[in-house]
Amino acid sequence: MAYAQISDSKGQSFQLYYEEHGQGQPLLLIRGLGRSSRFWGPVVSGFAEQFRVIVFDNRGIGRSQAPKGFYNTAALAADCAALLNELGVDNAHVFGMSLGGMIAQQVALGHGHKVDKLVLGATTPGQRCGRKPDPQLIARIAAASAQSRPVRNKITASAILSAPFLRDNPQILDTWADHFEREPLGNYDYVRQALAARGHDTWDALPGLDHQTLVITGDADKLMPPFNSNLLAHRIPNTKLVFLPGVGHDFTTEQPSESVRIVTDFLRQ
Repeated sequence: MAYAQISDSKGQSFQLYYEEHGQGQPLLLIRGLGRSSRFWGPVVSGFAEQFRVIVFDNRGIGRSQAPKGFYNTAALAADCAALLNELGVDNAHVFGMSLGGMIAQQVALGHGHKVDKLVLGATTPGQRCGRKPDPQLIARIAAASAQSRPVRNKITASAILSAPFLRDNPQILDTWADHFEREPLGNYDYVRQALAARGHDTWDALPGLDHQTLVITGDADKLMPPFNSNLLAHRIPNTKLVFLPGVGHDFTTEQPSESVRIVTDFLRQ
């Protein structure tokens, strides 16, 4: 296991857990709300066939430490830039999913010299201009926090995976249960991440991005309306937009091989 010592803007020092796989051009993967790097699953080995893949646990998640206080997506992006510096990486492709996609936007905006190409998966420019998730769906997920972990897993899976995939792959619930058994997620850390996502807003700055960008999402995403991907694709110059038919929010779980193919083709262009 490897840890990088990170210092934030408040002078707090903490450790971020990270892993490296493969060789080649560095590719930083940033996971979403309440998800550690374990949740990338087989896409890590897929990308590692052609890239030096760097995965890590966001602060307060998985095996990473949590500094005190609340934070925002810009602070989480600063962690990413600090990690790249610690690893001696001057420039990397950056791929973020969901909240990770919000963080990836901030990496490109605040630390643009560290970013080669940018991949934004199932994400949003923020609630001010973006379309919010279905309030009933969010309420159902929130209410699940008081339930047992198996119940929470089932409710979350129904929100972020398509019904056909969940029907045909019920074992994913056992996989996720194992992840959470190894890395219990505290409600406080989850709330801090959720508040960072809620406060995210890059709308005004996005037209200034000059990175080649891929925006990708499942067109059956119930959690993050695909309309937001359309917004991002039209707001950011030099952007390619890809919809995965019939796929839910967590498209790298539903279609890992296709996700790797599409993203790799874009990065190799």
